[in-house]
Order: sequence, then C-alpha cells, then structure tokens
Amino acid sequence: MSCAYLLFKHGVITRRWTDDQIAVFERAWNEVVAEDSANDPLFAEITASYNTWRKAYSKWGAAQALKPTYLD
Repeated sequence: MSCAYLLFKHGVITRRWTDDQIAVFERAWNEVVAEDSANDPLFAEITASYNTWRKAYSKWGAAQALKPTYLD
C-alpha cells in the first residue's frame, strides 16, 4: 500500500522520525531486549538470530542509499 493511497483514501499523513527520536527508541528497545533476553532463553535465541540477519541484510540498505551515478 503506497503513501499516496493512504493519504487519498484514508487521510493518513506519513512523517519521518528524526535521528534523535530514533536514537531514543533504539536505546529503549535495547534495554527491553537485554532484560527479556536475560529472562527468556527462547527470546534471546530469536533476538540473536534476528540480529545476525539484520547485520547481513544491512549491506542492501546501504546500497540502496547510494547515489545513482547514471543519472548525472
């Protein structure tokens, strides 16, 4: 579903979080992960697997951010 569809069909306005806001959310998330991982071995295992995937996948996010030189 596109942002344009959501706007025109439902009046939804999308906004980007600032880098400062994202940093606050990430710190809070990391606290939750640490606490829940300490109390739940399955949560810890799933989190470790997810983080491994995120690290491997991050190269694609970085590549997406590259400036398309063919448009120069």
